[in-house]
Amino acid sequence: MKKIIIAAMAAFASIALLSSCGDKNAVDLGLSVKWHQCNLGAAAPGQGGGYYAWGALEEQERYSQSDYVFDAGEGYSKYNEADGLEKLQDADDVAKVKLGGKWRMPTMAEVEELVENCEREWVEIDGVDCLKFTAKNGNSILFPGVGDKFSSFDPHPGKTVRIWTSELQKGKPDTGIHLYCTERSAISDGHAARYIGYQIRPVCD
Repeated sequence: MKKIIIAAMAAFASIALLSSCGDKNAVDLGLSVKWHQCNLGAAAPGQGGGYYAWGALEEQERYSQSDYVFDAGEGYSKYNEADGLEKLQDADDVAKVKLGGKWRMPTMAEVEELVENCEREWVEIDGVDCLKFTAKNGNSILFPGVGDKFSSFDPHPGKTVRIWTSELQKGKPDTGIHLYCTERSAISDGHAARYIGYQIRPVCD
């Protein structure tokens, strides 16, 4: 009887993890920050959530240079060589703006910490390939492989994860840094044009 109760409790915990994502669902992985169990805009850990260009506060119909919120024709209106800004200010951090409190987008160092201190495995949740990061304390989070949005093309789901950090590549204001995971590797400093639509995974201190 005791084994049945324990099994039922474990099943309930699993269902609870995959049910819904409120804005207070921080997962303690034993790292310097806590990670939200869902991507921004997702209703469950196995869902992709919204696609955002780097520094954009809303999703878009198209993701191209000319559609980018900071496009200035030739160059950028903010986070450029003139202002020297290489990290998002709070007003342009979509996780901070939409969730409030201590939630924000992760830094490159925090993504690197996640990659270096967690075990990774691909699992399938409701037909979606998800990369599971499991910490040394046994807690885990999922990153759905839901592709990116470029121009007006639909994303192609698969075993690829792309999550924006709050930082630009040093000396290259046209390039944002993101977590880039495939079936074979996880890179904490992937580089990409900042107008492409990737997922956002909030963290909190």
